[in-house]
Amino acid sequence: MDEWPADPRARAAQTKRIRTRAALIAAADSAFSRRGWAATRIEDIADAAGVSSATAYNHFPTKHALLGVVYEPHVRGLIRQAEQDIAAGRPVAEAIIDQVDALARLSAYHRGLTASFTAAVLDYTIRVGRAQDPEDQADPRTLAPIHLPLLLLIEHGQQPVRCAPTRPRARSAG
Repeated sequence: MDEWPADPRARAAQTKRIRTRAALIAAADSAFSRRGWAATRIEDIADAAGVSSATAYNHFPTKHALLGVVYEPHVRGLIRQAEQDIAAGRPVAEAIIDQVDALARLSAYHRGLTASFTAAVLDYTIRVGRAQDPEDQADPRTLAPIHLPLLLLIEHGQQPVRCAPTRPRARSAG
């Protein structure tokens, strides 16, 4: 949020909400990384964050949504790199190779969290039984669009090559 309320009570409430959300995200990151998707419950995360389950559900309507928010910062870095590569005019094949390498490093470094994210995506996909809806804020695929960096690079690579306009050659007298 960019603007803070003028009323001190409203500011205090907003500060508390931000701190609670951050505590839930930190607790969820730890729990999903250590225990995995299936063994982690919202109630356990809420307890670790020092709040009630109802408070946790006020911030995150589902476990899927919470995990999507936890994983999103990792995906954001990949997206930023793809955008920088495109803006710099980097060869698309090199940028894609580096994206795949970065994703592999991310997955290895955050092995437990990535496994939980993958399980959440599979679980959500089976539950809703449809393709990703960009408006669905409970879908971990929408909240942490892990496919987006590669999609951006591939779409950029499919753009027609723009050549500089050529000048007609002067005819030689002959």
